[in-house]
Amino acid sequence: MAINYSALQTTSERLLRENGQAITFSYTAGAVINPATGEVTDAGTTATVTGYGIATNYQNTEIDGESVLAGDLRLIANNVATEPEPDWTVSVNSKTWRVMNVQPVNPAGTNVIYICQLRI
Repeated sequence: MAINYSALQTTSERLLRENGQAITFSYTAGAVINPATGEVTDAGTTATVTGYGIATNYQNTEIDGESVLAGDLRLIANNVATEPEPDWTVSVNSKTWRVMNVQPVNPAGTNVIYICQLRI
């Protein structure tokens, strides 16, 4: 019997909505950089993507002082409309965090959740 990953995605979103918090990712869209000079010729606009997530602290054994710092958070986010990317920001626990790393969980090509590493 095959696993229905679409149903798993729906269930994970429901659980994150019921047990987590509303989150808003922000990023700059449409910025134009002159490749010859590196100068920004159009700053673009700020775009947002909303969803639900649960933020947890990293365990002491996961903190290595280089790739994971003591103040970092792990955010488990639902399958939002646009896959989050490093350097985006996200509002969690009334603070704005920078996305450092994103690990999509997408068995068989179906995005179920995103695991994001966040830093102030």
